[in-house]
Amino acid sequence: MEFIKYILSLGLMFNLANVASAQVSKHPTNKSGVVYDKTNLKINVPEHKKNKTYPTQSKRFNLVQSDLLTPRVTPQVIKKIVDPEDGTPIFIAAKHKATLQKSHNKEKEVYEFLEFVKEEMGVKSPSEEFQIRQFQIEDDLNYVCRLDQTHAGLRIYGKEVVVHCNNGMLNKLSGRMINTFASQDAQASISSDRAMTLAFKEVSEITQLSLGLVNRFRGKYCKEDFSELMWYEDESSVKLVWSLEFHPNIGERWAYLIDAKNGEVIKGFKNSCSLVAHKDLEALKGTRNQISYEEKEIAKQDDEKRFFMDGPATATAQDLLGAQRTINTYEVDGTFFLIDGSRSMFNLAASDLPNDPRGVIWTIDANNGSINDFSASHVISNNNNWNNQTGVSAHYNAGRSYEYFKETHDRESINGMGGRIVSLINIADD
Repeated sequence: MEFIKYILSLGLMFNLANVASAQVSKHPTNKSGVVYDKTNLKINVPEHKKNKTYPTQSKRFNLVQSDLLTPRVTPQVIKKIVDPEDGTPIFIAAKHKATLQKSHNKEKEVYEFLEFVKEEMGVKSPSEEFQIRQFQIEDDLNYVCRLDQTHAGLRIYGKEVVVHCNNGMLNKLSGRMINTFASQDAQASISSDRAMTLAFKEVSEITQLSLGLVNRFRGKYCKEDFSELMWYEDESSVKLVWSLEFHPNIGERWAYLIDAKNGEVIKGFKNSCSLVAHKDLEALKGTRNQISYEEKEIAKQDDEKRFFMDGPATATAQDLLGAQRTINTYEVDGTFFLIDGSRSMFNLAASDLPNDPRGVIWTIDANNGSINDFSASHVISNNNNWNNQTGVSAHYNAGRSYEYFKETHDRESINGMGGRIVSLINIADD
């Protein structure tokens, strides 16, 4: 190191010698005592200077890669397109700073971009109101980021944005969003099971239920049921809802939005598919506000083309008094049971039909066993025609009992909580 310093000192003095010899040729010796020999361009250093060290100082420059590679861009919004109906933005183009480093933090960049365009978006805090769902990365300089809009930790139905990074420049945002709204109570008043039951009840008026087949082909033709607590924006307000998706039978998949406060059915639509496997059962999606009479008739005609479709049914049969009674039955895989699932207390989502129905009126045959020792079995029919007068009487009268408690005392079943009503027939005397 000392040798290098010495050589550098010699080079510096050599340059000074050239300047001095060109301008002051009359003075062969400068004040430092260094003698310049212009003939041989040799530097003669006095003896007392030879062993002297000369401290060197250098200024340190902290240059990082981003200082060299990041384009200097003045951030600015250059284009904005809004929805003509509600004025919310659906596309924003902007020039924003970019980072070309391979190690750059993509998540941080996305939120910085959202922070830059938040006024155009109509939101206050992008980092709190948008949650990254997925990155689709082509390479370090080109990627797409999908984000869900949230409020109080819950997703907002149908609201998502996509941020684009092209050639290292975050420059586009597209999607659907909602302006930041005031904080609301995010506690549901009804459970997801109750919401699912309400949805099944409505869809059963439109199409047949076939839950036995659905469970049999779960994972092959039928996806798992889905429920999520979300926010939903309607024309005048934002509501807390249960977002549901389910198969009432193996030929259809339905989606419903149920008000999580009062159980109101807000929206429903059907994702249709044939009985063969589809890559995506939601590929054919249509929306509706109300089911028309024509749609119901079409659904009834389609029933004949389906395999065994489960669900509520009615029958007219003779009781022990010889009277013709209309009773409610339930079909499971082509077999009819004395199970009444037509009442508001019926909890289809919690039921395992036919052996463990919840919230039903159920008639069971004790097969002449005693009250302390019997082996019960279902009362069944293959065609919904009933010649079991004892079963018909018990089933019909249990239905009348339910109606009494409901209409007179406003009680849901005998216990007031939707407990199932079970009738045992053919009990032997002890």
